[in-house]
Amino acid sequence: MILFFAIMVYSVFVQIRFTGVLFVFGVLLFGLSAIGTIAAYTAYFKAPLNQLVREGVYRISRNPIYVCVAGMMLGIALMCHSVIIAGITVLQFILQHGIILEEETYCRTIHGKDYLEYFENVPRYLLFF
Repeated sequence: MILFFAIMVYSVFVQIRFTGVLFVFGVLLFGLSAIGTIAAYTAYFKAPLNQLVREGVYRISRNPIYVCVAGMMLGIALMCHSVIIAGITVLQFILQHGIILEEETYCRTIHGKDYLEYFENVPRYLLFF
């Protein structure tokens, strides 16, 4: 989370380049990821307490919030043409992977068979990852 805030602070001082293909892809990636983040939080908060969330974007990713926040940060990196922001984003995602593995262990313990079925049918990140 500290790296996320570091990117936000750093991006204030980096100039956005409003031209080129990288800017367009950055805006698209940021926008789609922001929509995905809102959808993920909405599904999460609508779900009953202590129950597995399987609705909305949780049908295509077990960790849509992590994926979408990383997408937003990469979108910022593209808009700013910043290798530093992209590198910090990749580093943060690698570090978050360890957290995700711990969360999966916890969910297996709490939700048992239901989580194992979800685990087998929905990718950790997107597509086949």
